[in-house]
Amino acid sequence: MKRWIVFLLAFSLFRVGVAYASETGTAADLVTEKLQRNFSSLNEVLTILAGSDGLPGPAGADGKSVVLRSLTTSEIPAQCTGNSSRGIEVQGPDGSLYYICDGAAGATGATGPAGATGPAGATGATGPAGPAGTGGTGGVGTLGLGQGEVSTGACETDGKVVLGFDRFFTGTDFVFYRFKLGNPTVTDGDLKDTCAGKTVGLYLKIGTGTLKNTSGIYANNDVIKCTKTLQSAAGWPTSNPQFSFSASDLVCTNQRSNATLPFNEINTADYTDRIGFEIG
Repeated sequence: MKRWIVFLLAFSLFRVGVAYASETGTAADLVTEKLQRNFSSLNEVLTILAGSDGLPGPAGADGKSVVLRSLTTSEIPAQCTGNSSRGIEVQGPDGSLYYICDGAAGATGATGPAGATGPAGATGATGPAGPAGTGGTGGVGTLGLGQGEVSTGACETDGKVVLGFDRFFTGTDFVFYRFKLGNPTVTDGDLKDTCAGKTVGLYLKIGTGTLKNTSGIYANNDVIKCTKTLQSAAGWPTSNPQFSFSASDLVCTNQRSNATLPFNEINTADYTDRIGFEIG
C-alpha cells in the first residue's frame, strides 16, 4: 500500500514538472487562458437586481431660528438711512444683527393735465319769497374822518348823501368839533326834504390801544352814539353844507355805560377811524 502511494506521488510530481516545463507564456497569460477555458460556455450578460429599500435614517438636528423686532421711532435714525419711517431688526442664529428699512418717499410726480370742463349744471329751482319786511330805520353807511359820501335808504330817494367832520386842536390833541351833512353842489350829495323830522345817528367805535382821553368817559371797545333830529321840510336848507351840527347840537351816549358825553371830548386818535351813519 505504501509503495502505491509513493508511486502515485512520484507520478503526480512528474506530471507537474512536465506541465511546468511545457508552459512558455507569462503568468497573466496562463490565468487568462484558464478563465477562457472555464467560462467560455457561460452567458456573458450581466444582470443587476435592485435590493429592498433601506431603513430610514435618523432625524436631522433642529434648524436655528432668527428673531425679528420692530424698531422704535428713536432707533430708526441710527439704523436706517434716508427718510425711513419704519424698520425691522433681524437677529441671526449667530447673534449677528441686520436691519431692514423702508425706502425714502419718492419724488412728487408731475402734475397731470387739467381735465375737461364739465357741463354747466341745471338751474336750481327758485326759492320761496321771503316775508315782507317791517318799516326800516333808514340806510346805514361808514366813512372815515373828513368828508365822504355814504349810501342811505328810506327817506333819501337817490340813496346817497355827503357827510363831513371838523376837528379842533386843543393844544395837545385833536377832538371832534362839528358834524356836517348834505352838499347840494355834488351829484346825489344832498339830503332830500323827505328826511324831514328823521333822526340822524352817528356811531364811533373806540379802539383798543392807549387812549388819549384819560377822563374815563369812555374805554377801549366802547361804542358811542350821537344823534340829532332833523328840522321840518319847511325852509329845507340848500346851502353847503345843508346842516352843520356842533357839540351842543348832538346828544352822545356811551352804549356800554349809557352815560352821556360831549361830542367835542371824543379824541380823534381814540376811535377806530370808522364812523357809522343812519337816518331813521
